[in-house]
Amino acid sequence: MSDKEKIECINSYKLYNSKLEKVFNKLLPYMEDNKFNIFETLKITQTEIRHSNVLSYLLDVKGNHNLDSQFLKLFLSLLQEYNYNDGKNILNNIDSYKVSREMEHRDITLVNDKEKVIIVIENKINSEDYKETEYSNGQLKKYREKVEEKYIDYKHILLYLTPLGDEPNAKEELAYWHLLSYRDIYNILSKLFFDEKVSVKVKNFIEDYREIVKRYVMETDKELEDICTKIYNDNRCLFDLVIKNKRDFALDTIKNFCEQNKEEINVFTSPRKNYIYFTTPDIDEIVNKNNFTKNSIFYEIEIRNADISIYFNFEENSEKIIEEYFEKKGLKMNNKYKNYTRIGAIYTRIGTFYRKDETSEDYIISFLKDKLSPYINFKKI
Repeated sequence: MSDKEKIECINSYKLYNSKLEKVFNKLLPYMEDNKFNIFETLKITQTEIRHSNVLSYLLDVKGNHNLDSQFLKLFLSLLQEYNYNDGKNILNNIDSYKVSREMEHRDITLVNDKEKVIIVIENKINSEDYKETEYSNGQLKKYREKVEEKYIDYKHILLYLTPLGDEPNAKEELAYWHLLSYRDIYNILSKLFFDEKVSVKVKNFIEDYREIVKRYVMETDKELEDICTKIYNDNRCLFDLVIKNKRDFALDTIKNFCEQNKEEINVFTSPRKNYIYFTTPDIDEIVNKNNFTKNSIFYEIEIRNADISIYFNFEENSEKIIEEYFEKKGLKMNNKYKNYTRIGAIYTRIGTFYRKDETSEDYIISFLKDKLSPYINFKKI
């Protein structure tokens, strides 16, 4: 796009701003500041542990939600509808189901000793949670084998719950685990919301959670999608220009994080646009003490559209010293790779998370703190 075309694009926005304003007004109900939601306020919209807590709370017949077994009954009925029960009536003695969180590391476990039924829910909210990793590889198999070993004569119903009913990486486990999506959870919540017997107070809680599931987990809000599509199609020139030239907010978030912790983080100029390079006082001390080249040992944060990664870089001639440095901190480099952008250099990955459109500043900062704290003695964290 030429400079002249850019100017025309911006001027066209000014000319049609009044028309755009009417369309933007339709977005107001979706703006966080215009609609209070307890889950947004507590910033637990995409936290797997919190979603598991809410689901286990609703499934518990003894919970103080005053729903008794209503949510559990709808949930079990759905499993029977899908024939995940293999013909066994799992609705018998419904009040005998006991709900547990993190039993032997399983997200949610329901056990009915009277009916000899165990239901396990492995809950995965973010796509990075069910990408194959060294930790998660074989996780489903371990959970299943533990259940089979301990609950020998029980009916086993193993559920893999994801936003859209995705399959796990461990395809061989599909013979044992049934797929469940948050659309199913949303439908159950909707039935409760429109149940006249449910109190207003509980309905408000259910509606807040239902909205969170729709907007942040399922990401299938058709009305909002239609409005945004119309805004974009009517002003494609403007938005293409903005998108092409905007700076990634994550870059600013990480720069601010580094600035707030400048006593421990020494940022130096990066030759690459979406990278942040920095050292720490103890790393600088190692460099000076051993007469290494300045900034030859450093941390690197790579910001991409799909993910954000943290690396630790060092020269081959400093490898032994760096390994000793890590050992003193109680850390171990699991993998080392040659850095092809810098001859004679090595790097190790500290951590990566896969981004979503709704990834917040708080989530990015939490990721940085979690991954860097074992390496850096932050005074402000």
